[in-house]
Amino acid sequence: MAKEMKLNETENEINLTENEMNEVETIEEVVDNTLYVKREAFKSNGKVYYGYFIPFEMRGHKGKVEMVPANNKGYLNLEIVYGDSDEAPLTIKTTSTKSKDGTRQKFTSYFVSNVDEMGFPWVSDIKPASLSDTSLLNMLIERMKFEKSQKGNF
Repeated sequence: MAKEMKLNETENEINLTENEMNEVETIEEVVDNTLYVKREAFKSNGKVYYGYFIPFEMRGHKGKVEMVPANNKGYLNLEIVYGDSDEAPLTIKTTSTKSKDGTRQKFTSYFVSNVDEMGFPWVSDIKPASLSDTSLLNMLIERMKFEKSQKGNF
């Protein structure tokens, strides 16, 4: 019990320090379930691995936005989230921080999630595999936003 108290006190100290240093604001969170991260099995050296991607077609070009876990140990997390499914909806969260000196920094986080048969939501971080994949994903998202805004204009 004393160990838990100390942990909670430490967490509160960390939160106070972060709050004193930065003002954190969620700018936008997109959870419209129109983008799905698919997974595809492949074999290498006799073992089965998974690749994660978002398929797309833009301006006559078909391709894939390659996605990877947020860190190298995250492949197990993704296997747990996907379970028996080969796709999971992508959630995109854009956050802004403001330091005491007024400097603002904006960053984007990506998550995949699935709900199991008991209704429990499994969630894991994921990110584009490269700068090119980030650029492709941004183009795809902006095109989707544009198409959504144009639906009411026809």
